[in-house]
Amino acid sequence: MGRETPNELDAPSAADLLRRIARLERALERQRRAREETEQLLEDRTRELFLANEQLEAQHAAELRLLRMQREFEIASRIQQSLLPRSLEARGVRIAAKMNPATEVGGDYYDVIEREDGVWIAIGDVSGHGLHAGLVMLMAQATVGGLLHSLPMGVTPREVLSALNDVLTHNIRRRLQRDDYMTFTLLRLDASTGEVEHVGAHSDLIVHRQNGGAVERLPTAGVWLGLRENIGELLEPSHLQLGPGDTLLLQTDGVWESARDGELLDYPRIEACVAEHASGGPDALIDAVMALAADWCPEADDDRTLLAVRRDL
Repeated sequence: MGRETPNELDAPSAADLLRRIARLERALERQRRAREETEQLLEDRTRELFLANEQLEAQHAAELRLLRMQREFEIASRIQQSLLPRSLEARGVRIAAKMNPATEVGGDYYDVIEREDGVWIAIGDVSGHGLHAGLVMLMAQATVGGLLHSLPMGVTPREVLSALNDVLTHNIRRRLQRDDYMTFTLLRLDASTGEVEHVGAHSDLIVHRQNGGAVERLPTAGVWLGLRENIGELLEPSHLQLGPGDTLLLQTDGVWESARDGELLDYPRIEACVAEHASGGPDALIDAVMALAADWCPEADDDRTLLAVRRDL
């Protein structure tokens, strides 16, 4: 038998080769799976980063929109507040008023304009609140001011309110194409006689009588503004008499409709507050009723507006 050479002694058997090939294939398979897992992980992370970037961009865009809206609301609020009467002085009466909007821009409105034919007092409330309500309020303010500064003496509250309604209806229904409306009462007070003529559907009027201290609640009659044109025939004027020292309180529904656990503040509590504080003057009365509403419902969900006028003794 011949001697085996070193190469023959070191040569692997076929079985060894197969085992080595199998191990190599398993190693290659592990590398392939690892590579696929790494690629999938990178794809997942890339997708997550893409989605996170989209969310950040959307959040940034939303924050910019919110910032623009806040600036718009601030500008509109300043405009609204600047259009409220700076002075409430009028001959023969003392007047106080306060508006607390539920949002940056409210839909409540009041105005006091003195003319030779009397002291004209307006109070109204646009449906809802926010920017659109504030816009309608500005329309009402501008229209009432324009009418009372241009119409001749002797014009009636019904004529003024009918003209105001035609403007609001046209603008709201045709131009803005919205369904907003406005409750509104317009009053003309002759301070020399105490006679008050008023027209328009809004919250009830409250009167405190100086002589005897009685408190009366008087409903307002008419129709809401902005629903249809030509409402003159639907507006029936009402009259009341203020004696010396008598006080008339006007309010929007955000005051008497203030709710606590589903229970309204309502008129009787306000009337009791009027009976207690009216003798202190219009400013004290406004502060007392506002404090009553805030105590009853600290978080207002509607604008609150009060206006008190007291005929001089």
